[in-house]
Amino acid sequence: MSGAITQDSNNNAPFNPMTYDPRLWEGLPSQTNRYDDTNAGSRKKRLIPPGPVIATQEVDGAPAGVNVARGNEIERARYSDTRVLEVRVGWKEYHHPVEGRAFFYNGELRIVTEMYIRHEGILEQVMNWYNIFVTLRNHVLPEATAFDVFLDCSSEGTCRYYLIDHANKTICWLRQRTTSDLGISDVRNVLHLRALLNEEYWTHAEYMPKDENHLASSRAELQAALASSMLGNGDYKPLFHEAYVRI
Repeated sequence: MSGAITQDSNNNAPFNPMTYDPRLWEGLPSQTNRYDDTNAGSRKKRLIPPGPVIATQEVDGAPAGVNVARGNEIERARYSDTRVLEVRVGWKEYHHPVEGRAFFYNGELRIVTEMYIRHEGILEQVMNWYNIFVTLRNHVLPEATAFDVFLDCSSEGTCRYYLIDHANKTICWLRQRTTSDLGISDVRNVLHLRALLNEEYWTHAEYMPKDENHLASSRAELQAALASSMLGNGDYKPLFHEAYVRI
């Protein structure tokens, strides 16, 4: 990671990445609160109108406190008369194949987010944080434009981020942090740390799977690993032969 120090054009002070906007903080894919959506509203009978239920219809009446963006962080009260909008040009909407949860990707800017940008004001919030992130990235690691960045903004004025390095199947950040800062358990050596970050990469891929060319080689790697396990003498044989053949 390059650590070039440049001058701040406003006050000529050296740019300090460690003190730059502490509201932007480093996080892990496994720290998601996607399953903590306790204020999503109660289940109830709902009317289904004739014809298809279109995603751009008005949000139905919901009590204050019901989320309109993601998790339990953005409250309905902040978005009176919220409407669901078309996805903006440059963005693509994906849905988790099992959970159905939506997430969005901008291929040009390389932004990944679970913030529901179909709702008014949410995309602007994401872009404001992206601009803050870009300032830090351009000072610290300009070559990180080759990485995707995950942004998770909160109603409390903070934003969690991490960078996704698909080539090396790992995640990284723009500021030096300790493992305890990030909530990572103690590690014995660099190889151990690398393995944990690789695991976090696959956690991200599990939560936000999309049609990526960089995953094409992963199937061959998985097949080779399973074949080695099937033919080896060890105890790691979780699947029967027929299952290996299907894979």
